[in-house]
Amino acid sequence: FFALNVSNSSVICASQSSNNSCGLAFKAGKEPNTPALHWAITKSGLDIINNGAPITGTEKFFLLSIVGKFIIISQIFNLYVMINLYNIYNIFIKVRFFMQDAIIAIDQGTSSTRAVLFDKKFSIIHIEQESINTLYPANGWVEQDANEIWEKTLLVTKNIISYAKSKSINILSIGITNQRETIVTWNKITGEVLYHAIIWQDRRTKDKCNELILNGLNETINNKTGLLLDPYFSATKISWVLDNIDNAKHLALSDKLCVGTIDTYLLFKLTEGKSFYTDATNASRTSLYNIHENKWDSELLEIFKIPLNILPEVKDNIFEFGVTSKNITDKSIPIHAMIGDQQ
Repeated sequence: FFALNVSNSSVICASQSSNNSCGLAFKAGKEPNTPALHWAITKSGLDIINNGAPITGTEKFFLLSIVGKFIIISQIFNLYVMINLYNIYNIFIKVRFFMQDAIIAIDQGTSSTRAVLFDKKFSIIHIEQESINTLYPANGWVEQDANEIWEKTLLVTKNIISYAKSKSINILSIGITNQRETIVTWNKITGEVLYHAIIWQDRRTKDKCNELILNGLNETINNKTGLLLDPYFSATKISWVLDNIDNAKHLALSDKLCVGTIDTYLLFKLTEGKSFYTDATNASRTSLYNIHENKWDSELLEIFKIPLNILPEVKDNIFEFGVTSKNITDKSIPIHAMIGDQQ
């Protein structure tokens, strides 16, 4: 074999020939005229030569000491590298085969937001929870700050991820469950919320529902959705926002408005706008979803004067809804489930 090592101050090369002799050449500098030392181990013993002249006695002993130190240092370095590679391998084995797997369930309810860490047998490992403030701006009106809903959801999610990391728990996936019928409207481009979340308990659209009933539309809506005409459901809430909130209709016409239930809003935020979906359990509570054909119904959209382009795409509640942004959860975590609470 032949090996060459070049540094700022020296050149060292080593070789071994077919007759089992080996040698080392040491040059104190890289300049052409720098004196070179050669040593060789053969069957007859060890020879050291300085530019062709053999070296013996004290000089020979001194040079052998240098060579010996070089070999010892090289072996120590090799041992250090091997030990570190062994430690890295052990860490990999422990992480790969002994780390506990778990899933996160985000439970965004009316009174609080929770993040629950479950193991693979669905036993609870840990819970993070934050309360949500409810607003009553007028008689029969019930609202919540959508920004607060997001901030509290983000807080509990980050806290539970930090807990999992501290316990060497590997998070496989996230699922979202949410208060039903509540709607949020926001700018598709900026993500800015247009108005407070209108909560399922809100009754501001009672007169609108009575008007539709008087127009004989209750049966049509019930046949397609299985629901009665009532302010409890999402459709008249969405109509109210389009009719009463500045810039809402303009954004809708320019395809810059998003409207969705809480699951859709949280999904949009967690993925930084990359996913705009809902699931069938939430869609079915809006009075806009045909439960027989499993799609947004064009006749119902016309009744409530709601454009299709502002609504999310409907998927099964078990679906690959997207992955969380690394900017939000440090690493991308897949979101594989969404379902309306108490459906």
